[in-house]
Amino acid sequence: MRLSAEEEIAAEESLSIYCKPVEFYNILQRRAIRNPLFLQRCLHYKVRARHCRRIQMSISLSETLNDQLQIQSLFPVHIMLARLLSDVPDMEHSAVYRYTKARALTTHSTEEGANVARATFILPEMNKLVKGANSESLFILFICYGGANASCGFDTSREYLDNISFSSNIDKTCLWGKISMESLVLSWEKFPNLNKGVRCELLSTVDLVPSILQLLPLQSGLLGVENCISFQVPDNMSNMNILQQVQVIISAEEQGAKESSAYSPCTYNIPPSSSSHVLRLRTGNVIFNYRYYHNKLQMTEGE
Repeated sequence: MRLSAEEEIAAEESLSIYCKPVEFYNILQRRAIRNPLFLQRCLHYKVRARHCRRIQMSISLSETLNDQLQIQSLFPVHIMLARLLSDVPDMEHSAVYRYTKARALTTHSTEEGANVARATFILPEMNKLVKGANSESLFILFICYGGANASCGFDTSREYLDNISFSSNIDKTCLWGKISMESLVLSWEKFPNLNKGVRCELLSTVDLVPSILQLLPLQSGLLGVENCISFQVPDNMSNMNILQQVQVIISAEEQGAKESSAYSPCTYNIPPSSSSHVLRLRTGNVIFNYRYYHNKLQMTEGE
């Protein structure tokens, strides 16, 4: 479009009012670099975290396989992610674990789907999880009490959504069992659609054996690490009902797999026929399109 000299001056004057949005964006960008807490929703690391692939694992109790044991008598049930410590100098403990995350279940699943309590854990993406499960002795621990030992030194007020706090004088009888993370990961690998965001669900049987749970303090000399618990075989083991069984439902879903890019046509519900005409930018970029001088002229400016 050809403009006269007077029209060009008028067009420049009409465009000058659009400079402020660009300057404002530059101010926000400089503040975000200096202070990452400013406008967190706009920061690049928030976008990356949303699209980061990770496994969300949920665990709930289904039912017991032993008719003599009612499922409700097990609660509260504490579920932990823990690593078996192989180099244990104190041999009086039959098993010693270092836990990293712990949850508490206070109710059980029902057929109607009501009162379903789940322990939820966020795990690394599948590739990292496979390496960790193969190189370390990782387990999911199930610790059951019931009756008079329901509290057992745990802070159960937070229920199953928060990490559990131990008291320093734990020395209680419990039932406990475990599931190997390695076997669980191997089962997940058999689900071809897990990496596409499809949820998979497994039913597993856990053997519960009686034991004495004890929190090992840091000054006990056990490798100098925190958050260690031991399971000791009771002296009257022969007089106790050794084996109980409970069924657990373990579901896994890869988060981030169904999340498309912020600049994907799917994000904006754009019809496929017109998606090729839509300009997309890399994450973190902003582009300004100006139409000025009575919508006769157009200019594009990017940041």
